[in-house]
Amino acid sequence: MRPVSELVPDILRFPYAVITPDGRWFDHGDMPERDWQDALRSLLDRHRDRTAVAMDCHC
Repeated sequence: MRPVSELVPDILRFPYAVITPDGRWFDHGDMPERDWQDALRSLLDRHRDRTAVAMDCHC
């Protein structure tokens, strides 16, 4: 767990999906890498006052 405002720029390489505080799911899907990084950057900017919780899950 870490405040979104404290995340390092390299975090843009890692998440496949993000769930926003309102419960919306956003994922990489078939999106080109650059588009996903732009979308992720936008999501993080909109939620800078929140806490990020990372979860590594494998089935």
